[in-house]
Amino acid sequence: METQIVKLLNSSVALLQEGQSFRVDEFVLGTIDSATVFVNCYSAYKNLDSFTKAIAVDELNAAAKKFYEISGEAREFREFAKSKSIQYILVMDTGSAGVNICSLTEGIVAYLL
Repeated sequence: METQIVKLLNSSVALLQEGQSFRVDEFVLGTIDSATVFVNCYSAYKNLDSFTKAIAVDELNAAAKKFYEISGEAREFREFAKSKSIQYILVMDTGSAGVNICSLTEGIVAYLL
């Protein structure tokens, strides 16, 4: 049986095709261009004071793994994304703005700070 998250992920395809972003559980999805889908993942941290690169990589990898598992069950989304690159972006919500910390694209981590 299809879970609510899988249904939302499949529903996101129509909006992504129109260039709109869409929230699915703890992720926000959108398109960077016709070949790239972004998946924003939000850090549990709220400030940069005690944040390290190791923490960032751990959070990003855990979020990417979770999203990958969910998307594995979402047939419509998989079909839409199969010819696209997926860029995972770890975002810290500081309360006044979102700060992009690092990204993961095709196994390569890039620090954005």
